[in-house]
Amino acid sequence: MKSHGFIIVVGCILILSLAAFGQGQGVINEMPQTEPSATTIAVLPVIDLTGEKDDQKRDQINGVTREATDQLRQRGFQLSDSEAVKKAIAELKFDFNDEEFHRRDNILKVGEAVKADYVFFIVIVQSYAKDRRTAFANHVEGLGKTKSWLLSTSDGKPVLSAYVWEGKSSGVRDIGQKGNRSRMADGCTNSIRDVINLVFREYKRDKKK
Repeated sequence: MKSHGFIIVVGCILILSLAAFGQGQGVINEMPQTEPSATTIAVLPVIDLTGEKDDQKRDQINGVTREATDQLRQRGFQLSDSEAVKKAIAELKFDFNDEEFHRRDNILKVGEAVKADYVFFIVIVQSYAKDRRTAFANHVEGLGKTKSWLLSTSDGKPVLSAYVWEGKSSGVRDIGQKGNRSRMADGCTNSIRDVINLVFREYKRDKKK
């Protein structure tokens, strides 16, 4: 019993320290203990509000979506059917491309409609690239910020609520703009990777799944 309490305390310290380090903003709480194989998570379509060109937004959305769904599946969680989630959003007449709809009650209604235990909503809010010179080479660093909600449909309590985190991806500068844009997409993906690794750290990831 003491060891379990120690783990919870350490987990809380990690969350507080990481949220305080750098750009963590919003609400982040401990993920309640649950059996992944008996827990369904509805992942809403990722929204990109960066203002980038359509092809860049597509790459960023695809990368974040793939990272989120792969991570949850590999940790043993069940995912709601994506088409059922889209249908529920349409029937509720929600337009999550409009920030006015980014409210807990709206997000919860989608999770409830597909009978999920949790609902996960991710918005990409910023992406950019910057040069970083070293003595040996010119590097480009891609950065991406995500804002995410992870809510329990049983009681509405948030694990994440409007939680903002910035991810980074760096490497030697490629010739042409495409290299920069690829780094930006990777920065967005790494942002949600970091958040999921923190929230679901107690659930072992099996990359073979």
